[in-house]
Amino acid sequence: MVLSHFASITAGTWIISPHPDDAALSLALAILAGTLPKPINIVSVFTVSAFSWLPNGDRDIVTAIRAREDNLFADWSDVNLHSLAFLDAPLRDTYREGNSVFDPDLGVSPSLRSAVAQSVLALNGSWASSLLVLPCGIGHHIDHRTVADIGQFINARQTVYYSDQPYAIECSAFPEGEKALIWSANASPHNVLSKRCAISHYESQPAVGRFRQHLDKVAEESPIEFLWSR
Repeated sequence: MVLSHFASITAGTWIISPHPDDAALSLALAILAGTLPKPINIVSVFTVSAFSWLPNGDRDIVTAIRAREDNLFADWSDVNLHSLAFLDAPLRDTYREGNSVFDPDLGVSPSLRSAVAQSVLALNGSWASSLLVLPCGIGHHIDHRTVADIGQFINARQTVYYSDQPYAIECSAFPEGEKALIWSANASPHNVLSKRCAISHYESQPAVGRFRQHLDKVAEESPIEFLWSR
């Protein structure tokens, strides 16, 4: 059932996912439970791979694998999928230079943030009636923080935030002060099974394995998905 918090939304939901797996990791239960107004759109931002885990180093194959996983999840969860095809380099290049991915001093490029915002903005002609759902940017990953900041450019009817998984669990860094919790889902057997099914579409992603390990040991009453409002 759609949250009463979203009663004024008449043009559906736009979930902005930094990478192909982030929406499934962070919001699958909210999508499946009907918590968000329909139609639901997922926008994957950094979908062109700048690196490869394959022996031959073929980045095009990695990009194709991730696109296939995204499409499988979109079909399974009955959402509309949009790919912006930005290069998945902001975090990766910095990480390879030796900086910690949890370094809060890592800088977000204003030009990249603006470009992402303008690309998202162009997808929807009804923002004044739409729900915009952004990551909190937990973990200080540049790509997640870039997407988290685009709300200032988009005049949506409402903007809410989801806790980036698995980083929210690993960092124990949930929003405090500036954001208020409006919804969460706990690790009940049904929710854990649903979450496992959702993230199984992204077997190529290391974050999925880490979150699956978390699901193996999390207490049943512990929350595993969150939505926040300013």
